Amino acid sequence: MAILSIIGWRQDDIRWSGWSDHSRAELSKRLRSSLNLAPHARKDLERQIKARVLLQIPGVLPEHTESLRHILEALGAEVTVDLGAGAQ
Repeated sequence: MAILSIIGWRQDDIRWSGWSDHSRAELSKRLRSSLNLAPHARKDLERQIKARVLLQIPGVLPEHTESLRHILEALGAEVTVDLGAGAQ
């Protein structure tokens, strides 16, 4: 399992301006496929991301790490990835 850490948010150069319906659905979809979380925990995480909180996202499935990292960066996050000792 990987850990994605949001270490900052860009004030400029945000590739997706605003929160269109497409970007909201895409973030939600990628969180759902990337993490084994209960629906309420996933919604809470999604709210934190939209509020541009600095946080760690543990337990990201290895095959979905890049997909989730990509959407977070597209939304303006500065992300680091830790694949951890147990990741393949």
